[in-house]
Amino acid sequence: MLTEKDKQYLQQVLERYEKGQATPTESRFVEAWFDYLDGLNQQADPFQHLSPEAKQGLEAEIREKLLHSIRNEGNAAQEFTIHRSKRFNWQVAAAILAVVLGTAAYLLFLQPDHHTMVQNQLEQGIQPGSARATLQLADGKIITLDTSLGKIVQRGGLTVNNDSGSLNYNGKADNTEYHTLSVPRGGQYKLALPDGTNVWLNAASSITYPTVFAGADRVVEITGEAYFEVASMKQKPFKVKAAGGAEIEVLGTHFNVNAYTDEPTLTATLLEGAIKFRKDGKDYLMQPGQQASVNKAGTVKIIADANLDAVTAWRNGYFYFDGTDLQTVMRQIARWYDVSVAYEGKIPDMKFSGEISKSNNASLVLEMLEAQKVRFEIEGKTIIVKP
Repeated sequence: MLTEKDKQYLQQVLERYEKGQATPTESRFVEAWFDYLDGLNQQADPFQHLSPEAKQGLEAEIREKLLHSIRNEGNAAQEFTIHRSKRFNWQVAAAILAVVLGTAAYLLFLQPDHHTMVQNQLEQGIQPGSARATLQLADGKIITLDTSLGKIVQRGGLTVNNDSGSLNYNGKADNTEYHTLSVPRGGQYKLALPDGTNVWLNAASSITYPTVFAGADRVVEITGEAYFEVASMKQKPFKVKAAGGAEIEVLGTHFNVNAYTDEPTLTATLLEGAIKFRKDGKDYLMQPGQQASVNKAGTVKIIADANLDAVTAWRNGYFYFDGTDLQTVMRQIARWYDVSVAYEGKIPDMKFSGEISKSNNASLVLEMLEAQKVRFEIEGKTIIVKP
């Protein structure tokens, strides 16, 4: 089933290509599939492995969904044309959508031999991440959340519930204790703090927090990446401490903090409200759309117009690349699929642009990236990058 985000992205890619504004990667996707589909006219039916009934049903479903994705309702009869004097049709739309987003249609358009090879990779390959985390209590006890559901902690007036990837604190603790929620590589989790603040943790991340915010401030500490929707309490500021002595102070707002130690910079990006970013005793008052970036030398830079789609894509289930270099792309893939990455020879100097669903198997994600003329091999839990 196509999501609204998938439909919007498909339409944007096609419109950019028609206007000559597509990125090099998007243009290569579109044109490579035009060339491939031209060749299908001289070859056997790519759906020959399906029964006639299945083929007819599949074609009708894809046609209906994709036509609605690229045409306004009520204008379905209007002809849609793009470069190279080729008429746009549902087959082309399916091919483009498949390459960019990795839908099931992608496999169905492949040659039979290639289809079998890729299908075997999908069945045996590296699976995407899921809702996985552990909760460490004040006494050192560790609870594995992906196998422990329901009421997992009852301490006086405080109840901690775990339900399908979401940890919730209800009631009020009699005493202040500190808990740590840790998400491993290949995981993601949501947390509702005792004050009502919602936190989403990305893979290889953690947050330490009290069971009750008793002092003048609400203070939490994070590693990795987290997205916050802070509950407003004007008399009790909310503070986030991250690696390298960075601190963010807010009253009520939405923001993202990326503090992975293997990334070249720590970033704090504001989506709504206002935050005060503090580093080495200096404060930076930020407005929505701005991003504070700190490099390893401790230099702070404020970016006025951050790409908010790129910042929040992980929480919405996507990889989002916007002129992103290969090593950054592979770090994201390594964290989400819990794999190691090795480079054979010189690391290719290339950029990637586009969105890919994180629900895809790693093999399919790598197939899409290979359109940029880089090759990958998978050996166990290691992805080898080849120039």
